[in-house]
Amino acid sequence: MHFTPTQQRLLDVFSDGKGHTTSELVKCLNDELQEPKSVRVMVFLLNKKLIKKGEKIVSIRTGKPGKESAQYLHVRLLRNDE
Repeated sequence: MHFTPTQQRLLDVFSDGKGHTTSELVKCLNDELQEPKSVRVMVFLLNKKLIKKGEKIVSIRTGKPGKESAQYLHVRLLRNDE
């Protein structure tokens, strides 16, 4: 499967098996894309490819209302019903 250089950098970050914040992932993007909204778009596009392999980047919301934050995590799906 072919990944863009940006998608590959994101996958390299996720290869440690840990959750990563939006601010950590922004650092993987090209200068012109470095904003939180771009992370969501890149994760969406990456998931379109990963789902075919039975994998996905999921977003886990943590914190109290008004002070929520998100962590992104690369997971393998137990079942792929696409």
